[in-house]
Amino acid sequence: MLNFNIDSMYKNFAYRFIKGPQSPPVEVYSLGWQIQNSLAYNFDGMKRHDESGNCIFQYTLSGSGVIEFNGQHHILNKGDAFLTVIPSNHRYYLSENCEKWEFIFITLTGEYAISEWGKYKNSSVKL
Repeated sequence: MLNFNIDSMYKNFAYRFIKGPQSPPVEVYSLGWQIQNSLAYNFDGMKRHDESGNCIFQYTLSGSGVIEFNGQHHILNKGDAFLTVIPSNHRYYLSENCEKWEFIFITLTGEYAISEWGKYKNSSVKL
């Protein structure tokens, strides 16, 4: 019989590549599935200097969180997602009135990721 530990589902993976003159145009920086239940979970897009040039996509599976873009608050409930780049004027965190925030995410890095982010940001397409 297969034993399944539900806690083993929630993992994060980070990839670090050697940068060179011919680095690929896009690479996976990190990806994962998390449940956050601590108010300490709080990321400011202007204070993550070691991750400059990364694009983040995060999709809410359950619970809720908050993302602020340029001072505007948006509640992220089940089925909501955000796409942002580092650095930028954003902050995301666990909602104070929620017990948990479950989400999946992928972070991409590279010239192509930044170029596509710029196209999206300048278009009228909204997620």
